Amino acid sequence: MTGTVPRELVHKHAPHEVLLTDWTTHGRDRHTVRARWPRFHTFYASRNRRFDPLLFVETVRQTFPLLSHTAYGVPFGSHLVWDDFSFEVEPPGMLVPPGPADVVLDVTCRDVRMRKGCLVSMTMHARALLDGRPVGSASTRFTNHSPAVYRRLRGGARGAPGGRAPHPSDGCARRARRGRTRAAARGVERHRSRHAGRHAAGAVPALCGPASAGPGRGARR
Repeated sequence: MTGTVPRELVHKHAPHEVLLTDWTTHGRDRHTVRARWPRFHTFYASRNRRFDPLLFVETVRQTFPLLSHTAYGVPFGSHLVWDDFSFEVEPPGMLVPPGPADVVLDVTCRDVRMRKGCLVSMTMHARALLDGRPVGSASTRFTNHSPAVYRRLRGGARGAPGGRAPHPSDGCARRARRGRTRAAARGVERHRSRHAGRHAAGAVPALCGPASAGPGRGARR
């Protein structure tokens, strides 16, 4: 059975939610990330014998913190916030195979800004293959913030009437559900999500919540 990367590296609480299995860094800003998709998933349910496109989106989302921590010096507890995210999938490549669904992502990072050895922001492009077939591609621009800066960006969200401040995953889940699209005439599904005004109080879209501790096992493959 294929193991997965430590859950802390992808900011997941439950080990069974981790999709990534391995990664390799080639030079400074090119990486290969591997994943295994479950044939049956309680949330990302397959339809018409095809994987849910949002399973691809979640695979890319887990890649952000993985590479941020392992290749770009981001400490645990930081918050990753996206400015822009777009993706497209190829429905023929999303067919559920009879055996293990091994996914390989070719990831290129550009416009990388570092400060004191830690990532500030970068643009990431990913192309994915499933058992050798093109699955889709995704592009994003995201920034990294310390807990103190992130709290300032969120402004008065925690003091808003009605109780708790919205958890980053709340908005991500809603946007993901709205992101389901039908295949276009030429057989490509696309979705683009821009997050303008991320500096407004309570309107900061987080890619994922911070990990509370370092990885319990494993190292760069």
